[in-house]
Formats: sequence, C-alpha cells, structure tokens
Amino acid sequence: MTRVATTEECRDLATAKAAARRGRLAVIREKGRDAYALLTIRRYRRMEARLLEVAEDERDAEEAARVLRRVHAGKERTYSTEEVKRELGL
Repeated sequence: MTRVATTEECRDLATAKAAARRGRLAVIREKGRDAYALLTIRRYRRMEARLLEVAEDERDAEEAARVLRRVHAGKERTYSTEEVKRELGL
C-alpha cells in the first residue's frame, strides 16, 4: 500500500497514481491519518457492486441498532411470530 500525505500530494500524486495503476491501493493521508483511497476507475467499477452491497449492509446494521436501542429504551415494541401470523390471519 502506498501512502501519500496531503501536504505532499501534488508532488506525490504521480507516485500514488502509479501505485494504483499497478493494482496497489494508494492511501492519501491528511493530518497524519489515512483519509482517502485512490484506485483506478477500472478497479473501482469491478468492485462497485460489492462496495454498494457493503454500504447497504452498513445502513441496515445501523438501522437495526437504532431500533434495538428504541426497544431496550421501551420506545418500540416487538412482536412474536405467532402475533404477526395472527394479525395477518395466517
């Protein structure tokens, strides 16, 4: 993995781009921390569907955690399978 600091990015961007072309992940650092990842558009497009799935999974997990917090706080009610079936007439 190639790391480039933003203070040096103009000088080192060519290095980061070359690393991305070679299939390596190039990470751009900001204030001493990894901040951005650089990869070729070709590699991004190959990964795009998986990245979108991961993003959706993260959103789903955040929503589930939010609901669980509401349940534990007594602000949301849960229903058993039997209650749902009964309500739906199944």
